[in-house]
Amino acid sequence: MCLKFIILFLNCVFLAESYKILALFPHPGKSHVDVFLPLTKGLALRGHDVTVVSHFPLPTPMPKYTDVRLGDDTTPLVNILDIDDYQGRRTRKWLEPYLLHQIAQHSCEIGYQSKPLRDFIKRNETFDLIIAEFFNSNCFLGLGHKFKAPLIGISSSTIMYWMNERFGNPSHPAYIPNNLLDFSDKLSFFERIENLLVGLVHQAFFTYYASRNDEQIARKYLGQDLPPIENVIMNSSLLLVNTHFSLNLPRALVPAVVEVGGIHINKIKALPRGIIYAVKCSMLIQVVVLLKILLSVHSYTILALFPHRGKSHANVFLTLTQALAKKGHEVTAISYFPLKTPLPNYIDITLGNSSSHFIDRINLNDYQGLRTERWFILRTLNNFSLGMCQQDLSSPSLGDFLKSGPKFDVVLTEYFNCDCFLSVLHKFKSPVIGVSSSTVMHWTNEIFANPTNPAYVPNNLLNFSDRMAFWERVENFVLGLWQTFYYEFFMLPDGEEIAKRFHNFASLRDIVFNSSLLLVNSHFTLNLPRPLVPAVVEIGGVHIVGVEKLPQNLEKWINESAHGVIYFSLGSMIKGHTFPDEKRSEFLKAFGRLPQRVLWKWENETMSGKPDNVMIQKWMPQLDILCHPNVKAFISHGGLLGTTEAVHCGVPVVVMPQYGDQFTNARALEANGGGVILHLSEATEERIYDALKTILDPRFQKQAKELSARFRDRPLPPLETAIYWVEYVARHRGAHHMRTAAVDMPLYKYLLLDVIAFLVLVAGLLFALFFYATRAILRKLFTKRDKQKTN
Repeated sequence: MCLKFIILFLNCVFLAESYKILALFPHPGKSHVDVFLPLTKGLALRGHDVTVVSHFPLPTPMPKYTDVRLGDDTTPLVNILDIDDYQGRRTRKWLEPYLLHQIAQHSCEIGYQSKPLRDFIKRNETFDLIIAEFFNSNCFLGLGHKFKAPLIGISSSTIMYWMNERFGNPSHPAYIPNNLLDFSDKLSFFERIENLLVGLVHQAFFTYYASRNDEQIARKYLGQDLPPIENVIMNSSLLLVNTHFSLNLPRALVPAVVEVGGIHINKIKALPRGIIYAVKCSMLIQVVVLLKILLSVHSYTILALFPHRGKSHANVFLTLTQALAKKGHEVTAISYFPLKTPLPNYIDITLGNSSSHFIDRINLNDYQGLRTERWFILRTLNNFSLGMCQQDLSSPSLGDFLKSGPKFDVVLTEYFNCDCFLSVLHKFKSPVIGVSSSTVMHWTNEIFANPTNPAYVPNNLLNFSDRMAFWERVENFVLGLWQTFYYEFFMLPDGEEIAKRFHNFASLRDIVFNSSLLLVNSHFTLNLPRPLVPAVVEIGGVHIVGVEKLPQNLEKWINESAHGVIYFSLGSMIKGHTFPDEKRSEFLKAFGRLPQRVLWKWENETMSGKPDNVMIQKWMPQLDILCHPNVKAFISHGGLLGTTEAVHCGVPVVVMPQYGDQFTNARALEANGGGVILHLSEATEERIYDALKTILDPRFQKQAKELSARFRDRPLPPLETAIYWVEYVARHRGAHHMRTAAVDMPLYKYLLLDVIAFLVLVAGLLFALFFYATRAILRKLFTKRDKQKTN
């Protein structure tokens, strides 16, 4: 299954049906090649032309598979180690990179001297992709420059420490053990010291010694004009790692590092007859266990708590809860948005009527795009949600439900602006899965110990991309500290105070921080790549389930536009008719200069000064419009759902962010080539016209289609991904093995403050010892000389 997944993943990297793939596996260890060969054989069986450079040619040739043999029968490292040489001496663990490098140097020389490889290099073939082992040497990566193809690394072991830098993958020494030491993720004080120091030594060794030697060998055989191999390495596209968090301990990984643990396990061959008899009893036990597992598969009882009154939030969650019910699970949903059509296995508990919905509530004149608004929006969100929480917890329908004493296998709830409503979870003692309708709120990261480096992970309430200037990084860092402080000392205590008026529980923090999983409505292709722990899963586009036929009047209007259509909507919460009159006039004048027709979601029946190519309507099916092939552009406020839908449909966007995460969404979309930003305060006829002409240009249209292709290209659709992980948590009773050791770690340990203080103290003592010893020696010398002069 793992092998099928990885082959599918590689097929997602490129869109052609068949590729020419070069596989570089120069390490002479058989256990290494056993990891790689099932992958290369699987790719060849799928129709790709695979050339494999290794010490282990296939015993039986197969179609579309070419072996380039390195060395001879004597070069593979088989049965060469003496166990007496490996008795766990600590010094050996420190020096193991040096020993690995010595083996690599020898292998590099043998490999480059092999006649089959020299003949292969002379043929000057071209390749679409290179797969290479990332282990103890980079010397063969010089071929990456020669063939100029995307490079995918593959590791037969856990990630070697020095590889993390190539992908910007976090390797926190407070809880991520160096894979050449004998530590778990629960490190003592002195283990954390050693873990840090060994990592620094290994990194320095490979950067300043091993890499230079590898480069010398590569230039010896490929030419002295070979550019630095570092350029090839740092441009690697992907790293496949033979690990899985359930076995090798959970840790944060960037999107470019993918776990494929068990990739070498494929089909099981029949055993010899004698062995079959020997294990007959064992196999019988396994069959019984398997049957028990199969018979125990059943539907789960799921509680969904979504008290937020915004329709855009509900659209994310309702799609998931309905899909879970259709799969046979028993779903109880507590929200303000009951289903219009009842569904089997689905129970609605409504907190209020439709008059409570946040639809057409926001006046554009209240948001001027000031920087202070982004700093204090957290306080606004908190104050607002506390009032709503008090109303929700006093709801008679909720009270009656809680009195009935239901039990659930898993609970889904939104993690957004207040945790007050989560106090009801103490009644159920069930695993909790958080769902975020936006990108991850800064303070939510702490719940899962998800790394959020302010140097390149922008706060989602600012307007930064991942390429920040100095002062942007300063603001990003300081705002993050402020939000963490505000959450810890205001949001949590305030929510707990209100919740305790209705429920008797120990600590709201304990409830929140015991969460099993977070499903996030984002995807790295749109919302910028960042490291995520296994307990944080991206499901961006989860609400997109299918496109329906448009109403007849809209279908006719769009189809009859010879030059295409521009769709204009500011979402469900903003009152479109509060659009400033002078800005509306500028837009209408710009629209009048365009040959395209315009569909404008407008809450009034009329619009003064509207040209003939503009059609207004109070409500429009946004996704169905955006995915119509004749819709060429979208003017939006930058809400995440609308942005996601535009990317899914391949429609470029002019974004006018107003509040909240819309600024970050706009910058991410712009960075990925899917849109341009136009602030409403700066919107004039010329700027509007220029922005629309920019995204209507064929080159920009192509960019948007390419972004759409990347966004859609996944091993599983987002809704199926979300369902899988909900069922996973229920199956594994909370799946706490997904939580990293950092979740329960004190701040001083996580930041290594005690380790740093100890090392500074040791360094200070050594310096003082050196200083005073040197001074004493010099004094003695000069005192003796002075006495000699006196005599």
